[in-house]
Amino acid sequence: MLTHYDHLFEPIVVLDLQKKVVHCNPAFNLFSKQPPRVLRNIEFLFQLFETKDFDLEGWIDQGFLKLELRISPELELIHVREKNLTSHVVIRQFPLELAEGTFVAIAIHDISIEKNLYDKYRQQLQELHTTHAQIVQADKLATLGEMTATISHEISNPLTIAVGNTELIDVYLENPDLPAVRAELVRANGDIRESIDRIHNIIRNMKHFLWQSEYTKEFCSLADAIAQSVELLKTPLEAGDVKVETLLLTEDSVVLANPLKLQQVIINLVKNAIDALVEKGTPRPQILLEVRRNQTDHSLELRVVDNGPGISTSVKENLFRPFTTTKKVGQGTGLGLSISQKIIESHKGTIELQDTEVGTCFLVRLPPIEGYSFSRGDKVSRGITAKQGPRILIVDNEPQILNVLTRFLEDEGHHVIASARPEEALRFIGKMDVDLVLTDLSMPEINGRQLAHLAREQGHQGPIVYMSTSKNAEAYNRDRDKMRIAGMLIKPFTKEEVIRTVKDVLGRKP
Repeated sequence: MLTHYDHLFEPIVVLDLQKKVVHCNPAFNLFSKQPPRVLRNIEFLFQLFETKDFDLEGWIDQGFLKLELRISPELELIHVREKNLTSHVVIRQFPLELAEGTFVAIAIHDISIEKNLYDKYRQQLQELHTTHAQIVQADKLATLGEMTATISHEISNPLTIAVGNTELIDVYLENPDLPAVRAELVRANGDIRESIDRIHNIIRNMKHFLWQSEYTKEFCSLADAIAQSVELLKTPLEAGDVKVETLLLTEDSVVLANPLKLQQVIINLVKNAIDALVEKGTPRPQILLEVRRNQTDHSLELRVVDNGPGISTSVKENLFRPFTTTKKVGQGTGLGLSISQKIIESHKGTIELQDTEVGTCFLVRLPPIEGYSFSRGDKVSRGITAKQGPRILIVDNEPQILNVLTRFLEDEGHHVIASARPEEALRFIGKMDVDLVLTDLSMPEINGRQLAHLAREQGHQGPIVYMSTSKNAEAYNRDRDKMRIAGMLIKPFTKEEVIRTVKDVLGRKP
């Protein structure tokens, strides 16, 4: 009966209850690299193999005690007689009840090929990741290189003011009646300080653009990213006499993103528009940056529109492919749009060229932060603890507050969903089970008290905690029983206060 396993391709060795080898199939002969005469003489399986960081002998001993099917974790087998020969395997151990008696079979599933392919895949993936990071950095350096005139001009102006005022101060200090020129000294000193601040801000923006973390996502304002990008492009805009108009949702433009990468996309799109407008000599060149909320899927949309010559049909087909460019040789890498597309896709968004009668229009869509932060929080919570923590919804129109509370609560293993828009938070409450709501009291359009009232009306039974300054404690006292408000976090609060309040509220019996 033991010979029934001889036709299988999987290596199988059969042991008696004293753990002595009584039969090996031909596949095991090949796997062990030992001839049948050697295998017939071995007393124990452990004469053939060793393992690293795994007690194979103890594991097999347990199988003999229980006589049931057992499957090992993935492990590395080292061939005793050929130390440089290793195999990655998964071992199955199962009892055999045969006419000859009770035996234990050891089946070895060799996954060395799969393991090697997987390791090679991971290595290639890491190489691609490194190469992509280098390309992105090269594009940023190229962009800064093209903006050298901008940066030089932006620094030289305040530097000239600072130098001129230091000379004036020298003249004023020679006046024997210093109190008489005190006002002029104060003014000159203020001009110097203002100029130095301008230079400091320019250098700081450059450093952030080059070296800020490429992978950290946080709650940030798309309107702020646009303003900072336009500021960096101030000189080429003025040199080309290009007018910029912005239509921004300053109170409704919070996204979960990497601010640096958003800025890189905006700079690429605006700079491409500037180059096209200037190269073609467009009369009264204009660029519109518009942020609006899509009323269908609630995504945030950024439109970058110019009144230039547009893009030819032949170029449109390959527009987002690497090294596609309409610029002259030496003016641009042809990577800007390709990199921008990858950046937006990494934020679960899209970027596309829209048809327009005049000029060019790029449309960037970013997902609403409620859904994006939900999937992000789900991933984070699974990484922190095997058991998903409570779902906590944070509602606050300040991105910095969302960032701070998210870090506090995710560190404790909680699953955090964040929202800067109360109306979107209410939609989320209606769709998902939320264990706790933390809401700011002072928000535009819908405040925290109104949010709590509407949440209760649509059936939310979980605890709600207010966040505000102590002057609004009276509102909490009024609503505590009426709307079952579970607590209040007084701003400014510490991490310990947040964790203690959340733990206390979630620990209460409903």
